[in-house]
Formats: sequence, C-alpha cells, structure tokens
Amino acid sequence: MGMERIKGNEYEPHNTILVFKDSVLQGYYEELMVFPAGVNEAGEIFFPANRDVLTNINLKNSFYPEIIFKAETSIGSTFVDLKAL
Repeated sequence: MGMERIKGNEYEPHNTILVFKDSVLQGYYEELMVFPAGVNEAGEIFFPANRDVLTNINLKNSFYPEIIFKAETSIGSTFVDLKAL
C-alpha cells in the first residue's frame, strides 16, 4: 500500500490510497476525507478515531469496499481496479 497526501491549487488536501501487489499498482482510492492512520496486523487499513469508516479495506484478503466515513456518510470513495480496465 502507498499513500499520498498532496496540496492542490487552493492548498486543499487530496488523500489517496494506492494498492500494490509485488510492486505493481493494482488500483487506488482517491479523494478520501482524511489520510489513513495505518494498517493493523490483520491487514485492515484504519483511519483516525474521529474519522472511522463503515467498512475497512482488508489488504490480506484483497477486500476493497467503498469507503464511507461514519461522520459524513454522503462522502464516499470507490476502489478503482486497474486490473479490470
């Protein structure tokens, strides 16, 4: 997994998760509300406690659900699967 946090033209943050397998980019999530806090031992990507998600990404099981934050359920990010393109 790779994570990018960049500043746009208006200095707005753009939070992206990049998913790799054997150094090959498999897909990505873009425009996340917040930057992930890390990955636990089970392979789940977790977010800060005040910005928890409804369903966690699980890297070990290749489970890439839509990311919807509990604090703001109207904002979501879908996994873009590059293998499917």
